[in-house]
Amino acid sequence: MNDDIDDFRRWAHWTAGRITNPYCHNYDDVVQEGLIEAWRVLQVKGGRVNVSATYLTQGMRRRMYDIANGRPMYGGDRRPGPRTEPPHVDSLDGIDPGFDPLYAVELAYHHGEIAQAIDGLSADEREYVVLRFWCGLSDVEIAARRNVSKDHVGKVWHRRIKPRLYSTLNHLVDYS
Repeated sequence: MNDDIDDFRRWAHWTAGRITNPYCHNYDDVVQEGLIEAWRVLQVKGGRVNVSATYLTQGMRRRMYDIANGRPMYGGDRRPGPRTEPPHVDSLDGIDPGFDPLYAVELAYHHGEIAQAIDGLSADEREYVVLRFWCGLSDVEIAARRNVSKDHVGKVWHRRIKPRLYSTLNHLVDYS
């Protein structure tokens, strides 16, 4: 049975890459849940001889889309919302809107270009960058902290912050 599932591993990675970004936090979960769905279908139907590849991949794809859209994973908590409680922080632990998060590495990284790009953001946008990349908070945790929806936080990142940083810092990306 495991060999039958291994036959679909590359397909699962390819499909997950089309559903979500391979660098996204839940990419591996999307792949794994697709493979679990294949295993479950094969168990119920009595093995690979009783299941067409099309039937199996359709079920896997549907499950992978469910996970990418925030549905609970197999064996997970069935409650809606984040799976972990966001950390309780009363303040930004001394980080004020004027905080330059790259001060210590400004000279070492591209002559301060990254710091300048972050300084060009509004105070709320800078706070998001600090919370996400320096404090390691997820969009769900940032949304809970700001009393807004996760979708709002994601839209602000994708529509405002990321394009501005990309336009300023794109020349630093090494495509080799």
